[in-house]
Amino acid sequence: MRRFAISLLFLGLAATASARGPITIEYKTPALKVLGLYDSQDGPHGADVVLKQRVEPVLKALGLPLVIHDIRSGLPPTVQMKEFRAIITEYDNAAMPNASVYLKWLAAQVAAGKRLVVLNNMGAYQDADTGKWIDWGEVNRVLKPIGVAYQAQWTDKRDQLHITKHDSAMFEPGTLPDLTGAQHYYKFKPIGEDLDVALMVERKDIEDGDSAVVFTSGGGGMALDRYFETEDKKPLLRLAPFLEKALFPKLEARTRVLIALDPESSDGHRMEANLHWILKYSRIHADFIRFSDLERIRRRDLRQYGALVLASYG
Repeated sequence: MRRFAISLLFLGLAATASARGPITIEYKTPALKVLGLYDSQDGPHGADVVLKQRVEPVLKALGLPLVIHDIRSGLPPTVQMKEFRAIITEYDNAAMPNASVYLKWLAAQVAAGKRLVVLNNMGAYQDADTGKWIDWGEVNRVLKPIGVAYQAQWTDKRDQLHITKHDSAMFEPGTLPDLTGAQHYYKFKPIGEDLDVALMVERKDIEDGDSAVVFTSGGGGMALDRYFETEDKKPLLRLAPFLEKALFPKLEARTRVLIALDPESSDGHRMEANLHWILKYSRIHADFIRFSDLERIRRRDLRQYGALVLASYG
């Protein structure tokens, strides 16, 4: 009821307010597709099983088309990246040719606002051509914006590891992560304020040893290998709740509004100016979208708004 009342208020004011000078309004063009990256040198599991059999049906239920791309064929052209709202990576190996180039490209995509979901291995800790290990700083330009800081500290010693947090709702029924079977730890220090950790593993023999090995955030999420699936590739993580959290905003009280109108029409052009000044003086933040782009919005996208305003006369 609150959202409906707010919408009526905006429409009523927009019909009577007067513009006070030239304005420029930036319209969002929401991307709809999700890019799935894999490495064909890892074998068929990444593309055929994880992305096609497990991830794609979940994304389809969320209304998001998946486009699968082999990173061995090169980075996707920059112009195509405008079509994607998120990137999901699935690698089974720590090494990649031109790993630094890949990480720089991936960091740019995250900085541009695309959500990133890392499944299994990050895939670019080492340059496959030179054998050189990549500097932490290059890796963290990708990971820090989604909520964690990579600090290595690998160990396979089970007696040093301890689960400090486990959200059972995010994992397949009856599949408590087995540290004896995993024998796998890297330190991903939690740093994001909006981090939602589904599985935290502590390394007891180092200071501040908590590692967020499965998490979601406002920037995406990660499920580290051996915790995403077992070593023999049996699924552990429930992808439906995990991907919904990683790819859409949380449902909470918001003051920002989404305004849809047709700026090319005479009525829409007039309402632009009216709405601009109404928002300015009421100190309400808003995003603008064209009516023609409403079909790109999914209902879960609206969680980030307190109201949806359909601005039109008549």
